[in-house]
Amino acid sequence: MERGVIRIGTRGSALALVQARWVQAALPGPSEIIIIRTTGDVRQDVRLDLVGGVGLFTKEIERALLDGEIDLAVHSLKDLPVEQPAGLVLGAIPARAPVADLLLVRPDALDLERDIPLREGVRVGTSSTRRIALLAGVRPDLEAVPLRGNVPTRIRKCAEDRPPTGSDDAEPSAVVDGDTVLPGPSECEAVLLAQAGIQRLQQDLGGLVAMQLNPAFWPCAPGQGALGLEIRADDPDTAARVATLDHPETRACVEAERRLLQISGGGCHSAFGAWASLDGDLASLHVALLTPEGALRLQRFAAPALSEARDSAAAWLEAGAPDVAPLQRSAEDWLCRAAPAWS
Repeated sequence: MERGVIRIGTRGSALALVQARWVQAALPGPSEIIIIRTTGDVRQDVRLDLVGGVGLFTKEIERALLDGEIDLAVHSLKDLPVEQPAGLVLGAIPARAPVADLLLVRPDALDLERDIPLREGVRVGTSSTRRIALLAGVRPDLEAVPLRGNVPTRIRKCAEDRPPTGSDDAEPSAVVDGDTVLPGPSECEAVLLAQAGIQRLQQDLGGLVAMQLNPAFWPCAPGQGALGLEIRADDPDTAARVATLDHPETRACVEAERRLLQISGGGCHSAFGAWASLDGDLASLHVALLTPEGALRLQRFAAPALSEARDSAAAWLEAGAPDVAPLQRSAEDWLCRAAPAWS
């Protein structure tokens, strides 16, 4: 290996590679990308929370980092467990992409008269327990259906009709983008995905209508939209080069979110959402939590300093997330609107 070349470890999905190549382009000095297959990539047939949840997309990459096979791991931070293995640290957290979830909808399933603009009984594809809980809290008439696969695959499963099995046009099952595709109708009429991933991929939506969910009332997964650049704690050369990509404001916000996730006792795939934001002299933390009794709690904590808002939210969680003064939307507050254009 050429001296000074940083070996960047990443998953092999289209989104993971886009993210790794962005880091490679921004990183000072020479580097190369090494693809590592993770448990989450292999087990596409089972819901994430049923496969084991924590570390599904990160454990194998972290093992390669500890073993010295790579020098830098690029993670979607929302997938990275709060508890890191001994000897590993987050060397940088670059500036965050948009944190919102997007609701992608087949045009014939829209009902623009509703806060969540879907017809009654529409099937919404997601394997996220957080999104399932939020959806049930806002629109219990909708049906959440399990949906796995990378971003292009999930969009295709919603957008495309397939000839039913037994028809003249039906084709045998095939593997596309690593997923088995069976003949039949689309699996759902809408799908929930992170805006950051779709935007980074510049993904074709296949005719689906993109609606943006307000993270103030639909909190994102902790760390959503951010990248975590993980390194070995005893590698000062890589640390010095990676540090140039760190964004202090993003780091402060996602560390507050991840601290609350830790206090909640949930993992990366738990029914917990948190969004920290800084606006001038005001810091806010919006938190969503599904209690063990099945009640959805939605709260906002605001203070002049982010640490104060975090501590207030932490105290609320440690008290069992009591249902006190639940967050209410005013007539001016939007929940779901047409997604802004991006380039």
